[in-house]
Amino acid sequence: MSKLSKKDFDAFLGEDAYYTDQDKERFIKNINRKKPTKNHWFPQLLTSALLLGVLVIGVQFFKEDTSFLSSLTNPKPQAEYDFGEGVKTVDSWEEVEQYYLDRIPGLKRAENLGLVTKVDKIFTLNDDSTLHLDKIWYNSRQIEFFYSIGLPDPSLIPEYAPEPIISSIWVNRNEDVDIPKQQLGFYEEKNYPREGIIYKDRLYHYITTDHVFKEADNEYGVLEKINHVLNTDIRVSLFHDEITIPNVDIPVRYDKENETVLTTKMNKEVKDTDMSMKFNQLDIGVTDNFIYGDIHLPDEYNFSSLVASFSDDQNYQNESVYGVPNGPDEFMISIPTFNQIPEHINVNIDKIFVESNDSFEFSLDVTDYKEKQSSNSGRYEVNTHQKVGEFKDNSIYLEKLLYTSTGIVMTIQYEPLDKNQQLKLHADNPSVFFHNDSSYKQPLFISGQNEKGETALFGHPGSKSDDQFNVLIDREFITNSEVVDISVENLLYEINVDQSIEIPVSSE
Repeated sequence: MSKLSKKDFDAFLGEDAYYTDQDKERFIKNINRKKPTKNHWFPQLLTSALLLGVLVIGVQFFKEDTSFLSSLTNPKPQAEYDFGEGVKTVDSWEEVEQYYLDRIPGLKRAENLGLVTKVDKIFTLNDDSTLHLDKIWYNSRQIEFFYSIGLPDPSLIPEYAPEPIISSIWVNRNEDVDIPKQQLGFYEEKNYPREGIIYKDRLYHYITTDHVFKEADNEYGVLEKINHVLNTDIRVSLFHDEITIPNVDIPVRYDKENETVLTTKMNKEVKDTDMSMKFNQLDIGVTDNFIYGDIHLPDEYNFSSLVASFSDDQNYQNESVYGVPNGPDEFMISIPTFNQIPEHINVNIDKIFVESNDSFEFSLDVTDYKEKQSSNSGRYEVNTHQKVGEFKDNSIYLEKLLYTSTGIVMTIQYEPLDKNQQLKLHADNPSVFFHNDSSYKQPLFISGQNEKGETALFGHPGSKSDDQFNVLIDREFITNSEVVDISVENLLYEINVDQSIEIPVSSE
């Protein structure tokens, strides 16, 4: 244990204290001093209230009003319009474009080649509707106008009102380019029954018209080239109203030489009994595609037409196509236009139709016409099934006679010995008008005369099928005749081929 004493510490530290009485009083005062009152309590309280309010609103938002959040990601549904089955509502612009591509083959390729002219003009029709001319494709075959019309709220559309549509286009006279005033003819089969696409309360549609023609030396002709603004008057059928928009300037750029043709040479052949076809060339254009070749038949036949089916590696599958003569012993097959060039195509030759020199004759007693026609409400049918000819294992029958107020309708029926035989007689709409030049050959040519040597008068041939056709003998001629001698010349045959070829396509 240490033996140091207090004296020793005092000697070392000193006898004076470390703090004075004043230090002690200052310390006591600091201990007993009252703490100051905080004066920023209100901002803190306000902040807490705001945080609590945001929390309450957030909970309420997610519990009761999540539809607002949904509306940000799900646009307002489109109005419902009812213009019939041909007019459909879509949800995207891509579907509008696809509608055009599906109905106008070649449009996409034409756009890629810069052959489609942008118009992009808007015209007011009334307080609720506008017409937008989008673009125009003037090509060697026709003109395509693309447009849309704004639709009002469905409640404002009259009941049973048809969808709005451009109903006519007039081109005004332009002496600078020899264009007379003219109305563009519509291709009704491409526009009716009416159809279209509704997107965002606008009806999208297109119309197909004839070319603009020029006037020169008092004659009219088709323009081979045009780079001009056409001044037009456009008429719109807006429900039950007709609205004309005058002096609409439409830019048109067209040069036939710009419609490039992609040619593929080939050496393909189809052979059958007494028949061969050689395929030489495929031409792919913007508006038309053709396959060219040679055909060789026995001397007794002349090529008339053919039926084939067509497929490619893009959009077409077993599409029916047709071929016609393109000169002596030559054929030309028209195939669908492409939006995108395929790598290869396939053509199956189904049937070839040939014209022959075969003919048959028969006589018809018409003395009972008035008696039979006047009975049974003016129509009287007789099933005759009278054989009137036979060629190459094919029998020909005068199948029935129908007595009507307009004359006698004869039905000619073909019956092959074997329904699967390769060569069969083919029925078609007959050529019923008389031609003085006996060297002028027409397939299935019908003529006749009565006992006085007077030339028979024939009416509309009526319906037909592959093995049956109808011919009307005129009432006036019958009532002045007793017997009519009928002659049917240049019979048609069909040759069943059913052979395919594959054609590789040259790339652009």
